Amino acid sequence: MNLNNTGPAPIKILGVGTGPAHFALATLYYFDALGYTYRIIYPDNSEEWLFRDDYKNLVKHVYPDGSSDRYEYDANDNLLQHIRPDDSTVQMAYDDKDQLIRITDPLGNIWLREYDDKGNLLKEIDPKQYVTRYSYNAQGLPIAIKDAKGGTKKLAYLPNGQLASFTDCSGSCTEWHYDANGRLLSHTDALGRSTRYGYDKAGRIHSRIDAMGQELAYRYDKLGRLTALQNENSAQYRFSYDPVGRLIEENSFDGKATRYHYAEASGQLLEVNEAGQLTQLNYDAAGRLAQRKTGSSKESFRYDPAGRLAIAKNRFSQVAFNFDEVGDLTREEHQYQLFGQSQTHIWQHEYDELGNRIASIRPDGQRTDWLIYGSGHVHGMLWNKQEITSFERDKLHRETGRKLANQLQAQTQYDPMGRMLQQTLSGKTSSNRSYQYDPVGQLLGIKDSRKGETQYRYDPVGRLLAANTPKHQETFAFDPASNLLDSKTESTLPTQTPRLLDNLLKQYSGTHFKYDARGNLTEKQRGEQITKLSWDGFNRLSEVQTAQGATQYYYDAFGRRIGKENAQGKTAFIWDGDVIALEKTAEHTRHYLFEPNSFVPLAQIVSANDSEQEHTAYYHVDHLGTPQTLSDENGEIAWSAEYKAWGEAKTIISEAAKTAGINNPLRFQGQYADEESGLHYNRYRYYDPEIGRFISSDPIGLMGGINTHAYAPNSTEWIDPLGLARKIPSGNDASGRPFSSPQYSIWTQQTIPAEIQAGTREDHFRDANKQLHQEITANPALGDALGKDVVTHVQPGPRGGYADTSPPGLTWHHSAQDPTKIELIPRPQHKAAGPVQNSLHPNQQGGFKKLNCR
Repeated sequence: MNLNNTGPAPIKILGVGTGPAHFALATLYYFDALGYTYRIIYPDNSEEWLFRDDYKNLVKHVYPDGSSDRYEYDANDNLLQHIRPDDSTVQMAYDDKDQLIRITDPLGNIWLREYDDKGNLLKEIDPKQYVTRYSYNAQGLPIAIKDAKGGTKKLAYLPNGQLASFTDCSGSCTEWHYDANGRLLSHTDALGRSTRYGYDKAGRIHSRIDAMGQELAYRYDKLGRLTALQNENSAQYRFSYDPVGRLIEENSFDGKATRYHYAEASGQLLEVNEAGQLTQLNYDAAGRLAQRKTGSSKESFRYDPAGRLAIAKNRFSQVAFNFDEVGDLTREEHQYQLFGQSQTHIWQHEYDELGNRIASIRPDGQRTDWLIYGSGHVHGMLWNKQEITSFERDKLHRETGRKLANQLQAQTQYDPMGRMLQQTLSGKTSSNRSYQYDPVGQLLGIKDSRKGETQYRYDPVGRLLAANTPKHQETFAFDPASNLLDSKTESTLPTQTPRLLDNLLKQYSGTHFKYDARGNLTEKQRGEQITKLSWDGFNRLSEVQTAQGATQYYYDAFGRRIGKENAQGKTAFIWDGDVIALEKTAEHTRHYLFEPNSFVPLAQIVSANDSEQEHTAYYHVDHLGTPQTLSDENGEIAWSAEYKAWGEAKTIISEAAKTAGINNPLRFQGQYADEESGLHYNRYRYYDPEIGRFISSDPIGLMGGINTHAYAPNSTEWIDPLGLARKIPSGNDASGRPFSSPQYSIWTQQTIPAEIQAGTREDHFRDANKQLHQEITANPALGDALGKDVVTHVQPGPRGGYADTSPPGLTWHHSAQDPTKIELIPRPQHKAAGPVQNSLHPNQQGGFKKLNCR
């Protein structure tokens, strides 16, 4: 075995630009005689080493911080063991055909796979012995998938192998039609609603026409770059590029111009000018974002030797992170400068061998523990070592039962598609909620034993037209671009409604709105009531003025609101990732507990600051995770709400809850209701429930949707916990995409430069990671939307150059429709059987093969 990688060591310097500055940022790659990388030196002089055996299998990977991954193989070069930096081990086993048949994780959990004689996967068996089965036709295409509960999904194909129809577990059928070149022409759902697609002579998509005949059009220049996006109102969003293909200006639907300036030598983005608001970016020696400045606002960032973000700082806060040897976050120190005083809040976290967080010690010393089985499914939660809730789950690991410490019990039932069908609460307080859906999964009605029946109606593209309850009858109208309109009669027909060409709502139901040049709401007036809003340079709401007085808001370097202050008092917020974990006022401290990796609340614990006595209240939420009631320690209703369609709430609090300090500002997932303004703070933005819209433009731009102020087509099946991009909370595949959909989820898309299009997949992946890193640097909110694993993977970090692999859980996919585009999509979708495969690989051919066969 040759672990020294001796032999010729040619050096390649890879980068963008020319001149001394360019070479100062260069990353050096060392190759052996066969072209395998064995050493990398990065711009900050940190190094990475890769050791291989005689067959060039990677056996040890040493990172700049000294940690390493080790790998062992069998005689057929199959990976047998992956030994992680903390010495925990993942083991694999194979059959005599080199097919993976067993995976054993560090906790000893075992996953099994079985195959037929043709190598098709027949069974997947999880650690609890639950089985998923697959069936195939003579061509080896999957025709049926049977889950552990017996639900079966069926697929049918055209003679050329393209998917013709998909039938879900409920029997609803979706169909697809293609042209002679295998391109998707139309998609028809179970209600007969069709979406049609058109292409130009170069094969690029140029139109999408929805079920109402409304068209979204795409325009390109001679080099194939998107130059204009024309929405359903015929308004245009325009793009301009420099000679090397970098975006230098975009003009949004509301006329706002955003310009980008790059360093001539390194190609790094230096300035973003958004309608006259200039943001300047500075980088460290490794090319990572070190400072972001606009006006009087400044944020700075520092990294540890492994390239992980270690410190984030602005004028109001400094947040520091510490990690263990495998990269799990073990300690956080939040320092605040609020209300004229310093505050320090320290978190400590514990993990199991699989990287699941199993315990946290909160800044005030309170401890939460999560009881976990298998690969991360929760079956209980402890507060200071006392169980406050336990869960029962079915064979698909969905929650079916919940037992609370106040002796209430909740049961949940699902329909064949996995949608919530019924919720039952029993004990001292009882209730029942049942849900009814149409064939495409739209919620038609809710029957609630406490609140009565609610019925919903939609237009052909899924927008909410009516919500009728025993107390409210609401109707809604939209223009073709999905802007909510002020109309007393429901309609979404283009000939009957005006159009908001700039997507800015100026008036609705007697309320008038004004905006600044960046699309931020600055004034809201209804009769004599006027609310004025002020914004900082990062488009964060800094002050609200009403007749009752002014309220100021303060944020950390991640854009999390850490404080608010007005004549009524001061509130400090302490965060756990992207959820508010506790809030402190002069009178009370309130802890919020959420389901793991979720914005769905479980409980709140409240204590008066002059008393050690705690009071616990338990959340009872609907199918979307919206709180409907809270029960107290005696099992009685402490708080309840009645909602209008877009989230306006009328709440009732019991006298006992008032005495205990129990209250609930949580609304739709990720939203916190502010009494002083009527707005809902929604992590990166503020949402107005009176108009069902955000009051500022999306920080991630068009990646969050074509209409950057819209919340969602409806509030009955969509959520947006971060205020960045809507999603359906209960998809059916591992990535959240309904199995009946041919659409795959594109997290981001990059263009493969002409000079490397003939290169390898690794060349393309490396460049795509680089482009994505540059986008995240220019727009940190995008990084938060993509997640820390993606951000860490694509940044050069001390590893300097860019990885030639896809981020964890994702895949860089070469577009089959335009092979010069490479898209970041969820790995489960890339591997999934079903309709999505014909979008990804028409005629079983991907974009990479097309690109290299041109």
